[in-house]
Amino acid sequence: MKLRIKGNTIRLRLTRPEVESLGVGEVARVEERTRFGDGAELVYRLVVDASAATPGATFVGGVVTVTLPSVVAKRWARENVVGLEHVEALRDGGELRILVEKDFACLDQSMTRGEDQQGAYPNPGVCRSLGNAED
Repeated sequence: MKLRIKGNTIRLRLTRPEVESLGVGEVARVEERTRFGDGAELVYRLVVDASAATPGATFVGGVVTVTLPSVVAKRWARENVVGLEHVEALRDGGELRILVEKDFACLDQSMTRGEDQQGAYPNPGVCRSLGNAED
């Protein structure tokens, strides 16, 4: 799983094995860690939760957690949809945009800079637009 953050947008990209495992209920979460020299860690995870009504995200104690309702995760895993998008209203009136996407292999290998692309979906060259997570 990969994490991208820009402004108030969080994007998680999952490999095919991760998506398939979440979709069939083999695992309830996928988690990665980035360690820093001072011993600190940034943990980011995607959690599938049967009790969740909508997607959401939290940041507590150095852990970014994105939650998907299990119905949404299972449907996304089996359908030909690249990703899910959800906009979460913030208390201050702002918004947090949450994207969860299938990770496709990069078409230009010079752009990967040694990045592991094992388990990535084959790149079709054209991507279908994102589906709304509430649909």
